[in-house]
Amino acid sequence: MKDEHLRRMAKRRVEFRDHLLVYIIVNAILIGINMWTVPGFWWFLFPLVFWGIGVAFHWREAYHGDEEARVEREYRKLKSEVKSKPK
Repeated sequence: MKDEHLRRMAKRRVEFRDHLLVYIIVNAILIGINMWTVPGFWWFLFPLVFWGIGVAFHWREAYHGDEEARVEREYRKLKSEVKSKPK
């Protein structure tokens, strides 16, 4: 892997961890506000779940979103299938 590629991957992972930290802190505050103001209705679940979906997509992009590697794997797979087929 090229150094530039590794640097981009590292940047994505750092940005994900920053996003996760903000998600945890903000949602902890929202839970506190909810329990203090309206404990009978758990409205904090709405931002927790929907923002959580965004965090999950961000995680996938940061740790499994390497398009170059996915394309290379698919290329190797197709190449081996073509070689193994009888003519």
